[in-house]
Amino acid sequence: MKNDPYIKIKQLISALQNISETLKSEQVDKSVKVMALRRFYEREDAYTFFNSLKETYYDCNNETKGIIIKFFSGLPCEVINKFIEKIVQEEKDIHILQLAANTSKKVCGIDSIPTWLIDQLVNSEEAKIVKFGLKLATEKEDMSYVDFCRDLLSAVDDDLVIGASDYLIYFQDYMLKDYVPNFLNSLSTKRIREGLKIIRKLKLDNLIEDVSLIALNKMYPISLRKAAVNLLKFFKAKDYWEVPNQILKDPYENGNLKLAALNTLLRLNAEMVVNF
Repeated sequence: MKNDPYIKIKQLISALQNISETLKSEQVDKSVKVMALRRFYEREDAYTFFNSLKETYYDCNNETKGIIIKFFSGLPCEVINKFIEKIVQEEKDIHILQLAANTSKKVCGIDSIPTWLIDQLVNSEEAKIVKFGLKLATEKEDMSYVDFCRDLLSAVDDDLVIGASDYLIYFQDYMLKDYVPNFLNSLSTKRIREGLKIIRKLKLDNLIEDVSLIALNKMYPISLRKAAVNLLKFFKAKDYWEVPNQILKDPYENGNLKLAALNTLLRLNAEMVVNF
C-alpha cells in the first residue's frame, strides 16, 4: 500500500499544507517529502524556507535530515552557515556529517570545512566516505595524508585505492608510477581507468606500449579503449599511428571508438586519413 500512487498523491496534498509534520512523519514516503520540499522551496524565499526547516530538522530521522541538508545547498551561505556549523559540531552520524560537509563546501567554499572534520571522514570505516574525505583534503591542499594514501594503494576496495590515487595524483607523487602496471593488469575496470589517468597526469610516456595494447584489445570496454586511444593523441605518439588506423579499418568496431581513432590518426599521421 505504501507505493500506491493514490496514497502518495493524498500524502503530497497533505504535505503541502503542513511541511513540518510531513517531514517528521515516519509514515510519509521519501519521494513525497522530496516533492513537498521542492514545491515549498520554489514557493518561499530563502529565509522563510530555512526558518521553517531548522527547528523541524531535529525531530526528523536521519534519512529526512539528509534530504533537508541537500536542499540547504540551494540557499545562500549567510543563511545556512551557522546552522551547518552547529550540525557539524553536534552530529555523530558520519553520513550526515558527509552531507553537511558537502553542502557547506558547495555553498560556503572549501575553507568552511574544518580540518578535524576532514580527518574524521578520512578515518571512517566506509570506503566511499574515506574517498570523499580525501577529495576534500585535496581541495584544501592538505598534504598530510600522503603516507596514508600510499598505504591505501594496496587496499582491496576500489574506492579506497582510487581515492588515494586521485589524492596522490593531485600532489604529483611519482611513487604512483610503481603501481600503474598492477592497475593496468587488474580485473577491475575502475583500476585500469585509474592507471590510464595516472599515465596522463604524470606524463608517463614510457608506458605508451601498454596504452596501445589496451586500445586494440576488444576484451576491454569501449570507454577504456577510447581513453587509451585519446592518450596516444595526448602524447603525440606518432610511432603508434597504426593503432587508430587498425581500429578505423575494422568494420566491426564501435562508432564512438572510431571517431576517437580518427581524431587520433589526424594528430599522429594525417596523411593516412585520406584512405578512409
